[in-house]
Amino acid sequence: MTAPILTSLAALGLGTVLPLKSLLVLFLGGVFLLFLIHFGLIALTGFGGLPASEALLLFEGQWSYYLAYSAEHALRRFAIPVILFGAVLMWRLSRKGDVV
Repeated sequence: MTAPILTSLAALGLGTVLPLKSLLVLFLGGVFLLFLIHFGLIALTGFGGLPASEALLLFEGQWSYYLAYSAEHALRRFAIPVILFGAVLMWRLSRKGDVV
């Protein structure tokens, strides 16, 4: 439950400090970085709140299955951080006068 909150806070912080030059490349890089943070938090918290070592037993000891599940789970819960990140950047651009 804390992964979306922490990632959303990271999105707000990253959107605030990201320079506005070459925005598309930086935006895509920022989204990728936020997804890696989000994926890492979800993978470290385990399956259903279990530690990763116990959650691995549910996936028959296969790290690839566990990481694929964690990536799919992270992708489904990633919309709010991306929306916050984009909203902060759009707000900054509108204050600068580049976007109407």
